[in-house]
Amino acid sequence: TDRSDGLSTPDEIAAAAARAGIKFLVFTDHGDATRAPDPPAYRSGVLCLDGVEISTSGGHYVAIGMGASPYPLAGESRDVVEDVRRLGGFGVAAHPDSPKPELRWTDWDTPIDALELINLDTSWRVHVAEGGAKFALIRALFTYPVRSSETIGRLLTQSAELDQQWNRVLSRGRVVRVAGADAHAKLVLLVDGA
Repeated sequence: TDRSDGLSTPDEIAAAAARAGIKFLVFTDHGDATRAPDPPAYRSGVLCLDGVEISTSGGHYVAIGMGASPYPLAGESRDVVEDVRRLGGFGVAAHPDSPKPELRWTDWDTPIDALELINLDTSWRVHVAEGGAKFALIRALFTYPVRSSETIGRLLTQSAELDQQWNRVLSRGRVVRVAGADAHAKLVLLVDGA
């Protein structure tokens, strides 16, 4: 949201989610978990949960379901994961296969609660990084208005390395897998220089 590096308010995002037919969403603004999260609430008929995306030495970790931390959370990923759990939160290792190293989750020995296996931000970054795949992004601009679900589905990427890590994490116990949009801004098409 606009509480960190997004451009829209929680209400604007919830209204857009309602128009898209989404039933719930989780706000995960970047932060250190010291801001008290908003309580769960329906906005425009969409259940909205408030979490935080914390930067750690091992990548980004999303904390959901905990109150404000009495001290800033950051630093060693193992410590952040332990603090989130101790403070009653549920944690998700975010965008583990991002081509951008500072975003990628790398601490596979830490006992995480969940792993984000699908991330749209990662998918578009992979397409941009792969020279020939840029055409897929251009095609998506034209097909999205008429076939949005199929367009998004075609843009999703898979990673054999992430599949191996998922199996490794799963061998230690139950771990939830999630998908995320990781949207930071509104896309506005400019027409006639407007």
